[in-house]
Amino acid sequence: MSNVSGFKTKTIFAKFTVVAIFALLSSQALADETIKIGVLAPFHAVAGEGQIEASKLAVEEINDRGGINGKKIELILADTELNAEKAIAALSKLAVSDKVVAAAGIYSSGVTAAIQPYLSRFKLPFIGTASASPTLTENVSKDYEKFKYYFRLMNHAHRENAFVLSFIEDVLVKDHGIQKYAIISEQAKWAEDFIPWMEKRLKDRGLEVVYTTYFDIHTKDYSPIFNRIKSSGAEFIISNIAIAPGEAISKAWYEAKSAPMGGANVSAMRSDYWEKTQRQCLTESTYILGGFNIPISSRTQPFWEKYKERYGRTPEYAAFYTYDAIYILADSIGRATSLKGDDIVKAIETVKITGATGLIEWDKSHDPIEGEGRPKPYMLQWQEQGIPKIIYPKDISTGNFMFPSWFSKK
Repeated sequence: MSNVSGFKTKTIFAKFTVVAIFALLSSQALADETIKIGVLAPFHAVAGEGQIEASKLAVEEINDRGGINGKKIELILADTELNAEKAIAALSKLAVSDKVVAAAGIYSSGVTAAIQPYLSRFKLPFIGTASASPTLTENVSKDYEKFKYYFRLMNHAHRENAFVLSFIEDVLVKDHGIQKYAIISEQAKWAEDFIPWMEKRLKDRGLEVVYTTYFDIHTKDYSPIFNRIKSSGAEFIISNIAIAPGEAISKAWYEAKSAPMGGANVSAMRSDYWEKTQRQCLTESTYILGGFNIPISSRTQPFWEKYKERYGRTPEYAAFYTYDAIYILADSIGRATSLKGDDIVKAIETVKITGATGLIEWDKSHDPIEGEGRPKPYMLQWQEQGIPKIIYPKDISTGNFMFPSWFSKK
């Protein structure tokens, strides 16, 4: 009796073991049929929404075309909450638990700097699509082995600053004779040297800087800033806003009836900004990165239209760059000799691909190479009926610079 019982127990155990092994192998086989790519983003920020939405579009398109060497991409999303510690935890989960082979996204240079050292720990290739601090890619040049896993698919802050300066020279000074400037910037890592950089170059060109201030990103009342600017005699306000609430700043500017304002305002890059500010962004300018509804490449306007149709608003810069980043990762993973991080990095370094933002190749710092037809900024201005116009560079402009109705240059 006991022998029979023991035999039955062993048989049941053996069957259970076979089933368990089969289930494990089937699960592994299923996992091997997909390639996991992560997107790290602040879910409730403008840039984060763009990163998530654009990555979903890109993965959908790539999978519809056969995926990567016949394998579908599985997109894994992780929330940074715009917090360094939470971003590190989210990255760790992507790399260790979710086992992604590469990732893209992230927003805020301070948060990006916090995760950078962990990329080498996990050997995880990563394309940053919304962090502008020059130090992020300077790290790659200074210590390649430690930081080689990080690439940045956007123009870094000094390139953006240079673009704003060229707009000032070519449009504000040459066309309109504007000589007196105020400079305002949020206090953040990406913008840490913006005011001294811009102030020096304006003064070198014989222009007058009559007011400057950094403000905390959690400021509630911006009216004192614009009232002081109005009293300063400034003829133009150079703004530098990414993380701070752009809508509140635009409304305070409008209510103060201060000087014309333009430079950078991430919130103002999306088509829903007109409604969000109750039309009080009229004549505000901001550079946009990535793209617009203009033929930068054959892929720019199709992406613009598809994104607008899917989500009911136009893509901002993080959406453009993340869309292209997913395509770069898919291309690079497909060409890599293995799914190991170092092999994927080598493949990313040799990429040459035309995306929605233009022709993309990397320099030695893992920044995109500059030049005609490559990723660069464009100056946009909100004009009548809430229609944003490209006002610079002039060769691709869809409108001319406008002054606010209340402003007359003395």
